[in-house]
Amino acid sequence: SKPGLRMSRSLSRMSVQTSRLSMFRAKSSSSDSSSAKDMRLLIMTQNSDIEAMSSAHLLRLMLQVRLQEEVGIDLDLSSEDLVDIVQGLSLRAFIWVVTEMTMSSAWQLSRLVLVFKHRPQAQIAPVIIGESFEFPTRAFYSDLERESAELPRDLVLALASDGLTGADVAA
Repeated sequence: SKPGLRMSRSLSRMSVQTSRLSMFRAKSSSSDSSSAKDMRLLIMTQNSDIEAMSSAHLLRLMLQVRLQEEVGIDLDLSSEDLVDIVQGLSLRAFIWVVTEMTMSSAWQLSRLVLVFKHRPQAQIAPVIIGESFEFPTRAFYSDLERESAELPRDLVLALASDGLTGADVAA
């Protein structure tokens, strides 16, 4: 088999897998929005990590079968929709999908802060994807609280777009 032919087949397989993922996501997002008020469990994950997204979808399917309750994923929720769901009475628990890229994901961190800002008593169960996870030190939170110049600009912008500050993260 020629290298060009192998590459073409690989790209073709990737295209099929991508279209299947898009169909799956469309189906799950339509069911998520129709039953958001009945949601009992929310899985929070990173929107730019395919491993985290895949793990969240698989976890959602497994939990819905086991619990026989509505389980949602935050990927297709706007910040406003997320706040509405977090403040809703039916939501009982949160799962936070954590990968090695989590602490550098401004989107995921700002959403986590939104949850705690609008439901301070929230109990969040982290699910670590991978072999380990290095949790942040006190210095990380101190930098956030002071809004240190060392903070990634995308994190500061993501927080600001949701009306949050570094102090909200450190709280």
